[in-house]
Amino acid sequence: MVELKKEGVEYGEQTKRDIDSRYIDPGRRGEILEGLAGDAEFLRQGGGSLREVVEQSRQRHKEYTERVSDAKKTSIHYNGSYHSDNKEGIVWYINRTNPNLRVVTVATVMQTDVDKLDAANLGIADFIIVVPESMTRTY
Repeated sequence: MVELKKEGVEYGEQTKRDIDSRYIDPGRRGEILEGLAGDAEFLRQGGGSLREVVEQSRQRHKEYTERVSDAKKTSIHYNGSYHSDNKEGIVWYINRTNPNLRVVTVATVMQTDVDKLDAANLGIADFIIVVPESMTRTY
């Protein structure tokens, strides 16, 4: 900014916060703000810094994948789709630790038409359970 002043460039005072961007619709803006409020509450309650949380998560992944890699029997791991869709997340860690393991994934997707899998859902898992969008959701 100092360089701009030296060159005689004028700039207006910023009157909006970044979250008021015209590129983020009001609904999504509310979700972002709620998430930030939740993060602040988490930190206030002693949840640690984001760096600590990420490191703890990485450590848990490492410990789990080592345990699974050493297993001689079938192991079942339940998680949200974010952690295994497209063989990413925990599946990636397991395969990286022991590429000889047979890992099978199951995903559930909601669609209007349950008779034909939408192209966007192709390949997200080895087995895909399609349920109607009208189905009651629990989180």
